[in-house]
Amino acid sequence: MNNRVNNNFNKYWLSFITFVGIFLFALGIVGSERLIPILERTFHLKHWKAGVIISANLIGFLIAILTGGILSDFIPRKYLIITGFALLSAGAIIFGFLQTYLALLIGNFLIGLSGGFLEGLLSLVIMDIFANKRGMALNLSQVFFGLGAGSAPFLVMAFTHWRIFYLIITISSFVTLLISLPQKFPEVFDNSAEIPEKKIKLLRLFINKRFLLTILAMFFYSCTEMGIASWISDLFAKYYHSSRLMATLSLSSYWGAQLIGRSTIGLKVDKFKSERFISILFFISSFFLFFALIFDRMIVSYIFFSLSGLSMAPIWPTILSNARNNFNDFPGTAFGVIAASGAGAGIIVPPFIGRLADIYTIRIALSIIILTSILGGILYKFIEKVSPTEGQRLK
Repeated sequence: MNNRVNNNFNKYWLSFITFVGIFLFALGIVGSERLIPILERTFHLKHWKAGVIISANLIGFLIAILTGGILSDFIPRKYLIITGFALLSAGAIIFGFLQTYLALLIGNFLIGLSGGFLEGLLSLVIMDIFANKRGMALNLSQVFFGLGAGSAPFLVMAFTHWRIFYLIITISSFVTLLISLPQKFPEVFDNSAEIPEKKIKLLRLFINKRFLLTILAMFFYSCTEMGIASWISDLFAKYYHSSRLMATLSLSSYWGAQLIGRSTIGLKVDKFKSERFISILFFISSFFLFFALIFDRMIVSYIFFSLSGLSMAPIWPTILSNARNNFNDFPGTAFGVIAASGAGAGIIVPPFIGRLADIYTIRIALSIIILTSILGGILYKFIEKVSPTEGQRLK
């Protein structure tokens, strides 16, 4: 396959669009995570029903990042990115202003759809702009996710009503859509391969041992991340009976620590052996999470959850940049499938932890994230020993 990336684009505008798009999506998804205790009270929801609101976002994300990734190997990325901004505007309006439980589900589903197109396609764009430092580029883009995620818990509570927060997201998304319209985006052209050859190479991707292990590792990573992000505010508000400020700060500090990790360690990932680096970070994270949950003290929990965010920060972008380097014939498909496995974890984990919390306590329910982090580290020890040529190297 002739995988030539066109270079006729303005990298400064595209970097701006990438960073703003990922920032706005982070505001949308993390804003809803912070609102879980408020939505539970307002709509008289049980834990598991509140968890479904988060799952709705991840269902949309899974659909869009999977289909968007595959489609981007065959049609212009620009169309999908513009669709993402339009969906983000629509989802924010519905979530913020239609006051029913069903509207919360639909709105967060559309925000998730937008995120699948924006984060998935814009991540590919930024890696193609900085093709020689893909790990650095993807971690840099995720710094802006960290900025959005770290500020969202405060911004969503900063106005007289949290609905204003979603109005701002709507307007900002639409403006960025307009900026995107005249831009040219890096596209991957396939001018040589015949249809039968494409099908054979695509099949080889899906039977590649390393690819399958990477999918599973991303699943375990997202189990850990979404378990923390979905329920940490609820843990502090209800189990520790903290103030509203402390409940907000717990989530913000976790994402803020991820921001620090991606803007420091994450920008140096191209200097390390990616597989070993990821495995070590998984094990360090499980260590911090163990101490965050084993000691029944709020301040200890707060410190170690923040440290877990710092250590987990480079894992997601480094997994995907490593995959982009190894599975080069169908970059959108590989990226989309691996990221979609993470979204699948996000669909399952929030209501599952919520159900366990209904039976036991939220603190006991969250202990599952220690196991998923350990499993991720073990998997990457195996991946480190598996050559991309096992199956067929797609490059």
